[in-house]
Amino acid sequence: MTIEKFLHKLEKRANKNSSNNPYKDERVLNNLRIYLNILKDRYYNEVMLVAEAPGYSGCNITGIPFTTVKILEEKPHKIFNELDKELFKGTYFSNISGSVIWDYLKDKNTLPLFWNAFPFHPYKKYNKLSNRKPTSKEVLEGMDYIDDLIEIFKPRTIASLGRYGQLSLQKIYPDKRIDYIRHPSHGGKKGFIKGMDEFVYKK
Repeated sequence: MTIEKFLHKLEKRANKNSSNNPYKDERVLNNLRIYLNILKDRYYNEVMLVAEAPGYSGCNITGIPFTTVKILEEKPHKIFNELDKELFKGTYFSNISGSVIWDYLKDKNTLPLFWNAFPFHPYKKYNKLSNRKPTSKEVLEGMDYIDDLIEIFKPRTIASLGRYGQLSLQKIYPDKRIDYIRHPSHGGKKGFIKGMDEFVYKK
């Protein structure tokens, strides 16, 4: 598996009644292409963190997990300076989770690979500007993409960012202990920082 084959596989997945595939937009797909390649070449610390699903205000717009247009414009980490000239910037949104994550990472020289248990945007019926938890079937679908990224990036450490990521990873590796890091949403900032310090940056 290569990054290009992975991107082609993502792009082919059809939109469904209550889930959107942002990667059917070539500009969004190219954002992910640029990001994954620069991450792998310059910043990757061999840690993979799996969260729940893209939110309507972040990855669904930019194609990059936990990254809103606001983050692309404000460039809280030096990786965004390298990405800036080539990236497509869609509708302007911000969200708390992405801001907490990139604020934590702003001074780090290395970065984890962020991904989602379900890599497409699940929304409530008839409301694309909403988020919902992915179903068990969707999490099962997402496992295939996680497997591909594990083959490409070969992480030495894999942890979940929130419980849905943990569920997916546990299905892939039923005999392994999956470390859990608190998701930064809903008052989880302190738990997120503590988990990142313990499992990713080993303070």
